[in-house]
Amino acid sequence: MTDHFHLLAAKANAEIDDLNRSLAAACASPPVVGSGETLADIFFVKERPDADEESAKAAFAGSSGDVILRAAERLGLPPGAMYGTNLLKCRLRSPSCADKCRAVLEQELGIVQPRLVFAMGEVAFSAVSAVLGSPLEFSPGATVRRVGRPTLIGSVDFDAAMTDESAKRQLWRDLKLLGGVYSGR
Repeated sequence: MTDHFHLLAAKANAEIDDLNRSLAAACASPPVVGSGETLADIFFVKERPDADEESAKAAFAGSSGDVILRAAERLGLPPGAMYGTNLLKCRLRSPSCADKCRAVLEQELGIVQPRLVFAMGEVAFSAVSAVLGSPLEFSPGATVRRVGRPTLIGSVDFDAAMTDESAKRQLWRDLKLLGGVYSGR
């Protein structure tokens, strides 16, 4: 990797660290922050943290991260090309917290600058599509390509996919779609 890339990565890491510090200062409970490569090609987002993530204070820690990493491995997606986050960053579900979390999501997208965004669940998809400039109707498997914006792929709610076979199959179909878009197929 080039020195230029390392400089960009260091800058992105510092920006994410600053964002996480400001988020921690603004939240009533410790936030669950994004995790992964800060200059990722693929940006995963789901609605809210699960218990493992809340315990680790990091998105996609524990079982959710294991599921995504196993799927990525099967699809040939490099782990270093991924960043994961949640729309909601803390347990407090107040309107002001939700507004702050949407603003943080927008900042995360601006820092990471992914090629692809994989939004799991209607709430996450709606938030991302609004941040990207045009709110869209949610549909699992929907792929939205716009010039100058990351490609957005919608999928089912991640937590639902962990307990419902139909949702699990849909998540896998959508992840395969992501793999195809990533590899140019």
